[in-house]
Amino acid sequence: MADNVEKTEKPQAPAAAKPEAASEEKKGKKISRMTLAEVEAQLKIAKEKMGAYQSSFAQHLLARKKELTKS
Repeated sequence: MADNVEKTEKPQAPAAAKPEAASEEKKGKKISRMTLAEVEAQLKIAKEKMGAYQSSFAQHLLARKKELTKS
């Protein structure tokens, strides 16, 4: 009888199901929650990598910068 109980138990999965802190840091931040300094830093990175502000990401950053500097 003990053999039947042991066979029906499933081995538990390792704790890898939880995301690590390193992967959480790589996740992007919403543009609507960025500060002016964060927006400007992202715009600088976009300019260096893409050469211009043609991407939709850069366009949204520019809109957020305009919104933050308006007040």
